[in-house]
Amino acid sequence: MENRRPVPRLDPVCPGDVLLCALSGGADSVCLTVLVQKVPGVSVYAAHFNHKLRGAESERDEAFVRHFCSERKIPLVVGHADVKAEARRCKEGLEECGRRLRYAFLEETAEELHQTLGRPVWILTAHTASDQAETVLFRLARGTVLTGLGGILYRRGRILRPILHLFRDEVEAFCREQGLSFVQDSSNDALCYARNRIRHVVLPELEEVHGGAARHLAQSAALRAEEEAYLSTQAEELWQRACTPDGLNLSVLQQAPRPLVRRVLARFLREARVLVTAERVEELFSWFHRPYARTTVGEVLLVASKGVLSAQKLPKTVEFSPVELHAGEQVFTPSGKAYKIQILDTTASDKFHNFYKNSFYLAWDCAKISGVPILRTRRSGDRIRLAGRGCTKSIKKLFSEAAVPLAERDRRFVLADDDGVFAVEGFGCDERVCCTETTTCRMVLLPATAYQKKEG
Repeated sequence: MENRRPVPRLDPVCPGDVLLCALSGGADSVCLTVLVQKVPGVSVYAAHFNHKLRGAESERDEAFVRHFCSERKIPLVVGHADVKAEARRCKEGLEECGRRLRYAFLEETAEELHQTLGRPVWILTAHTASDQAETVLFRLARGTVLTGLGGILYRRGRILRPILHLFRDEVEAFCREQGLSFVQDSSNDALCYARNRIRHVVLPELEEVHGGAARHLAQSAALRAEEEAYLSTQAEELWQRACTPDGLNLSVLQQAPRPLVRRVLARFLREARVLVTAERVEELFSWFHRPYARTTVGEVLLVASKGVLSAQKLPKTVEFSPVELHAGEQVFTPSGKAYKIQILDTTASDKFHNFYKNSFYLAWDCAKISGVPILRTRRSGDRIRLAGRGCTKSIKKLFSEAAVPLAERDRRFVLADDDGVFAVEGFGCDERVCCTETTTCRMVLLPATAYQKKEG
């Protein structure tokens, strides 16, 4: 390799641009930083993120990076975070949390450099072809849509992977020939991490079965990435055609090539913040010829209805305790509105009776109530036979037919007695409690502001 120095890939970097190297201190990042420092016409900076996960070893790595950059006169930015504490707070895995914080630090640093220097800034990470092979195997084992088989992409936004074509043994050979020192991360040997098991156990076994397995995996990923770039362009056009204000038009997707539809469905899941898996994408395919289908994934409801595939964020459960209704008292509903409970009898004027009869306020015959009426939120199995409709429906179906937004359904109140629900906010009363010409005592739920105005 003395006569064939590794060449980093740096398109679309231009003269005058700033290269921010993610420098952990390991062989890969040291190799990357040294290689790009030799590129004419660019400014090289380094960024090191201390995860505080390995005690003295983490401090050693930071000290090494500081010394390395000082010797080579590379401006350095260092970030720190207690990843273990943050992972516990956010209920994330250590690897996932560390990656999120690390990339957030790199993006923030790049943006600050851009604002200060006024020049384009590229973030360089030292992923190699060996990382590529491990990633492809990991995704295959976990299950992935075809886009995942492209492995690690050379470019994502302003993040570039300039040595993605080099294998780890090539990188280490370069470091030895150049007399470059680097640090070893002991956690890279811990088999408790899935990627480490693939690196130290699975890939060596595959190499025994077929020499060059890692190289072939990386080459396949590179070819898939090229194909994916083309298919992504086609999928973007399909996405634009299928998008409606309510979701994706299923008839448009049914007429499109399945490989493109698969990518559109994967994007749909990502934008809904749902984990994309091959099984979930295939499940959505199975909905195309069904009149109605739905499933809940975490806090997201996926629905195929009336030819549209949509995703809705489920509302958080409303904490609300049932309230007894007693004349003269004021109550608050789940949405925070205040209501006054009023009793009307036959001594009230006809004009006053007609006001409530013709208003949208809930009113019911006291004699037809069983027990003490209460105000509460809906419950599973609640049903009502609304006056004038001639049929009994579940409140769930009532809300669905009226297209009441999901976020609002658990904030609508219902009124109930010992015999069940007898009124629903926004819909009216059950026919069993409705006031008639023979009603002598009625109870009315009146908004507190309207009551005060009437009293005044």
